[in-house]
Formats: sequence, C-alpha cells, structure tokens
Amino acid sequence: NPVIVDAKGEQTGWEGCLSVRGKRGIVTRPNVVKVEYSDRKGKRKKITARGFFARAVCHELDHLDGILYIDKAERVVCGGENYDGDRVCNFDWVKSLRKQCEKYNVTFCFIETGTRFIKDNKLYILKNKRIQSEMAFKSKMNYQGKEINFILKDDFGNIIKKEKLYVPYFKDHCSTCGSKLICNGCAQCKKCNFEKA
Repeated sequence: NPVIVDAKGEQTGWEGCLSVRGKRGIVTRPNVVKVEYSDRKGKRKKITARGFFARAVCHELDHLDGILYIDKAERVVCGGENYDGDRVCNFDWVKSLRKQCEKYNVTFCFIETGTRFIKDNKLYILKNKRIQSEMAFKSKMNYQGKEINFILKDDFGNIIKKEKLYVPYFKDHCSTCGSKLICNGCAQCKKCNFEKA
C-alpha cells in the first residue's frame, strides 16, 4: 500500500467525494507530499505530488484507511440548486447535515434553500435568491464550529499579521442572509437595491 513519507506546507480548500454525494467541505491538507508505493509488479516507486494533486493523493490514501474527507472537514456549506433541472432541497437532509456537523464541532452554513425546497412534506418554489437566503437564515440551521486557523501569506511567503487582515463590513440587510456566517462582507458594489449606498 502507498505511504506518505514526507509532507510539507499546507493548503485549505473544498473537497467532495462520490462516496458522500451532495456534500462539500473545507479540508486542510499538505501542499506537497512524497509517496512510496509498489506498482502492480511489486517494484517500489516514489512520486512527489504538489497542489491539487497532493490533495487528491491524500484524499485517496485516506480511503485506504477508511477515512472520508468529512472526517476532516473544517466547514460544510449546504444550499439548494438554482438552474434548469434543479433537484429539490429537503429540509430533513439539511437538518441531518447540521446534526453531523454539531457532533464533530464543524461549522455548518445553510446558505440558501434553492428554487425547489421541501419542508414538512410541502414543496415551496422560491425563485428569488434573496428570499432563498433569508429562508435559510430563518431556519436557524447555521452552526459555528471550531475556528479555522488560516495562515495567510503575502507574495513573498511572509505571514500576514492579524492587524493587517481585511475586516468584513456588513450592511443592515446582511443580518438576515444565510451566508453571513462564512461571508467576506459587502463589496460595496452598489448593485444592492435593499439600501441606499
């Protein structure tokens, strides 16, 4: 079986898996891994994987140990679909995801219901994305789990000090947005028709 013999750096990003359909989560992995393995003829080999390939290698090696990415997820984001042929988002499914996240102290964010949403066996058609987001917020499904320790660096590899980091700014209507828990704040693009700029 393959073995990681060296790992360097860190990357945090989205992962999904066909073993866990309909979910995505943020997972931290090494940025570079060196792996030793045997080929089909039993000959020992080595590879070095970087970036996304390193993420994929770690993800697949976890499967060999019976580990899924959701066992390592630091944040789970859930939302319905908004395109032709969209699948129905069932509130019972959303509640089960949140319960799993609470169990492992993983942040869970229900960002929107999607166009077609089922709650208490009733189908709702919600075409307005603002309303979808407000309904997700009102469901009280969002859960703040353990903080993610992002290590942000400048173009030269220097760690950016906390006091130099961006501080999100929110407008009044943001208080009822399903995405606020994970949002970077208002971009002040002036497209918002909920408040005067």
